[in-house]
Amino acid sequence: ISAAILSGYDNSRKNYLQDYQKWLSLNLIDYAEPMNYTTNLTVFNRVYNSYMNNEYSDLIRMGISSVNEKVNVANEFSQMRIAMPNGYIIFSNSIYLTNKEFVTLLSLIKKEDNI
Repeated sequence: ISAAILSGYDNSRKNYLQDYQKWLSLNLIDYAEPMNYTTNLTVFNRVYNSYMNNEYSDLIRMGISSVNEKVNVANEFSQMRIAMPNGYIIFSNSIYLTNKEFVTLLSLIKKEDNI
């Protein structure tokens, strides 16, 4: 079981009652998936690093948006494959049905990762 959580632990815990660290410590979820929806790779890396610097880093799968932002998706996927040993999550699967460019990108990534 996983939980998609808002980005930023303090903000999500205090304002949205999303205490992923507590949920993981109580084994209520297996993975936490922060929604890191930014178009800026510097901000993306800052958010990513904030989740990798705690005792639950091996239970984090970073989430990226496929449709909500004008994101350089290829760069983010490349970054995720290198940096995330637990993988990554693509939020919003409606893109699979509507965006031919994205489907092509996924098929290329799939071939590179031997999926």
